Amino acid sequence: MWLLCASLIPSGAVAASASPIPAGGYTLLPDESVVTILVRSTLHDFEVRAKAPKGKLTASAAEAGSIRLRLELSPRDMESGSYMRDTVMREDVLEIQKFPDIVFEASEATYTGEEKGTPVYRVKGALTLHGVRKELSFPVRARLAGGRLTAEARFDLKISDYQMTVPSPLPFLYTQDTLTLTARFVLKRRGN
Repeated sequence: MWLLCASLIPSGAVAASASPIPAGGYTLLPDESVVTILVRSTLHDFEVRAKAPKGKLTASAAEAGSIRLRLELSPRDMESGSYMRDTVMREDVLEIQKFPDIVFEASEATYTGEEKGTPVYRVKGALTLHGVRKELSFPVRARLAGGRLTAEARFDLKISDYQMTVPSPLPFLYTQDTLTLTARFVLKRRGN
């Protein structure tokens, strides 16, 4: 399960036209939020999905434009639709007995402009996965409409960067080292 605890803090370095997220509290809507990981292999590609996430976001008007957030994922709640594949993923690749949590903590996020009318932030932070902490940077698109905030991100990860074994049941069947993570969080502003 995803646990989202985020703080959107508008930074003085951003122009007033940057449309910072309005101050206030937001609650994650788990049925409308999804996290998927695209896994490519020689046999066929497949997706791993995290079950309904939980969390909240608090926006502050103290500064304009940066986002600070913390995401936690329990690998136990990740599913691909194949019992055998999920067992290998949890026990042999993620080693959930040793490493029960996946954590992303943003260290910096900056408003970078708009893409097709949607504000975009460059998020920099660290992902701790399989006991390895690595710095990441990726774009997050965030828009507010009708009291609902939708945040979307997509970026690649390498299995080997996190000292995990790339699954290969046979010499001619293997999983590629690069995974693509896509996250879409929908949050409702409290009081709406």
